[in-house]
Amino acid sequence: MIRINNHISTIDELIDLLHDLWIDISTIEYNQQKAKITFIVGKFVKSNIFNKKFTPLFNISVSPVFDYTLNDSEKVGTYDINKIIIKGNDLRIITGIPLVFEMKLADSYVIDVEYR
Repeated sequence: MIRINNHISTIDELIDLLHDLWIDISTIEYNQQKAKITFIVGKFVKSNIFNKKFTPLFNISVSPVFDYTLNDSEKVGTYDINKIIIKGNDLRIITGIPLVFEMKLADSYVIDVEYR
């Protein structure tokens, strides 16, 4: 089940909402006892003529998550979301800059998206 601000949504609505936003991997937290992953997604906005600032837009939580893989070979910290794929019990976030972020979900999972 996917909930966006407490409204039941589809994977397509989730993809449309998060496409071209950015994930800050420093915010990824895995609570093994609750089998839950949380992270923040946002966008970059100009803070002055030359600088851009990451602005958080959504808190994302996924549960139950039995295992996950996070391979940050590029070490840039924030990654642009291109695709979100849910196939069976696997959720994968694909970014433009190489990053592996995959989750193994239970049969009845919940993805919660909350505006910040």
